Amino acid sequence: MPYGLTSKLEAVNTMLGAIGESPVNQLGGEAPADAVMAEAVLDETIKEIQGEKWHFNSHNGWTLARDSNDKIPLPMNTVRVDSPRGKNTDVDIIQRGGFLYDRKGNTFVFSADVSNIDIVFMLDFTELPETARRYCTIKAARVFGDRTLGSAPHHNYTSQDEMRALATLREFETDNADLSIFDHYHVSNSLERGPFQSRVQA
Repeated sequence: MPYGLTSKLEAVNTMLGAIGESPVNQLGGEAPADAVMAEAVLDETIKEIQGEKWHFNSHNGWTLARDSNDKIPLPMNTVRVDSPRGKNTDVDIIQRGGFLYDRKGNTFVFSADVSNIDIVFMLDFTELPETARRYCTIKAARVFGDRTLGSAPHHNYTSQDEMRALATLREFETDNADLSIFDHYHVSNSLERGPFQSRVQA
């Protein structure tokens, strides 16, 4: 049988295997308590990782249109929005609730559609590239293991796996986004957020 992309069920079973539990055949309310907890940790981890801007869950140069009330509704899965430096200088846009908000004018009302927007989306697990699925799975397995076992040997082993998975995802990100040295992941992090800090939390 050909291998496919990691499913959410496979990710949860990987997490269960990390603490020595048997795999399950389904997710949801009918699943054992450990599987329900593992799925909740996986969902939490997916949201945490996608809170950052990755090439696979972001768009540059996006246009947001006004509705009949001159407000600009955001897609329901919007994580954050921003204008690149030097763009849309007449407004200072942020996400507030489900709408775009202008901090400069203290208003939800816009006189025109807003273009050249950088927008980050929260994607479903099945929409993520395999490298991102793998990183989510391994990071969630570490967190899940720490919460249920708290074992130092276990933590050390899965932290190493997590760092390798993150390195693979960064390599995928660099290749897929066609980054140069000036917009490379590490460089952009340093320019936008200050000193680089590892995403692998102790």
